[in-house]
Amino acid sequence: MKIWDAYKLAIEMGSEVDPRGKTVISRSLKEEQEAYDELSEKAKGLFDTELLTNPFPDTRLLAGDPEQKVSHIFAGVDIGVSELLLVDRLNQKGAGIDLVMAHHPEGIALTTLHKMMAMQADVFSCCGVPINAAEQIIQAESGNVELSIITGNYNRVADAARLLDLSLLNVHTPADNLVQHYTEQRLAATEPYKIQDIMDMLMEEPEYIEASKYEAGPLLVAGSPSNRVGKVMVDMTGGTDAGPKLYAQLEAAGVGTLVAMHMSNGTKEVLSKAHINIVLAGHMSSDSLGMNLLLDAYESKGVKITTGSGLTRFSRLNQA
Repeated sequence: MKIWDAYKLAIEMGSEVDPRGKTVISRSLKEEQEAYDELSEKAKGLFDTELLTNPFPDTRLLAGDPEQKVSHIFAGVDIGVSELLLVDRLNQKGAGIDLVMAHHPEGIALTTLHKMMAMQADVFSCCGVPINAAEQIIQAESGNVELSIITGNYNRVADAARLLDLSLLNVHTPADNLVQHYTEQRLAATEPYKIQDIMDMLMEEPEYIEASKYEAGPLLVAGSPSNRVGKVMVDMTGGTDAGPKLYAQLEAAGVGTLVAMHMSNGTKEVLSKAHINIVLAGHMSSDSLGMNLLLDAYESKGVKITTGSGLTRFSRLNQA
């Protein structure tokens, strides 16, 4: 497998389970193409052409030769300069790592993260929030996210990867889509009646068991274990936190329980006032689960996997 194959496989797997559905993704790519075609030649030179075929702005090859063969991947939730130096040191000791894979965005995957938030309108719409309200709220919030990112040092890690001659691939929303879909499927199969049923279901997954050993396992933030779940929404994808205004729409949408990987204090306050049960599955553990589903696909092709930086590796390849 080549690096470009790894990149394309991540996009394919993320697209297969994307909550927007293939029709919306295709329409989005078509709109990008139409916008590109209308530009002047000068403007086309500045256009992010990767978005003509990639529906995930936060998933990019940040450094390296796309044609390079991959035999050993080092994957982590957060890849910084320190992790790149770690990989460089491991390679000095003979590890033979030829691709570093980050989950959380860096470089252009970070500066375009706000574009990924648009999909949250579809996620919330599927749970009963009017699409017009969801889109307008997300549009305002994504602007705030863009401003906060572009004023920061967005390219530091990608620069370090190039200087160390390391290949760096960023996979964010495709992995989040995988854990979103996996959790929704598990909930559908379990048919939880009370909140405790959801907590028990999560604790059947090795990533959440491992996190619990560090006092970072699934946490019931609002509600009681004996509460009935009502309408459940899984919130584990969509770039980043949509902000309290969008979550405030869930009460009118009839959502009774929210299962999320993380949450801001403002969002927690809004949901608590609406008497919505909040189950925090865990951030590093949920990211690990989504990444593991992707890493299984690479491992099945004979690629060696090493993980670090908060990513706990559990393979599901041999499960029935």
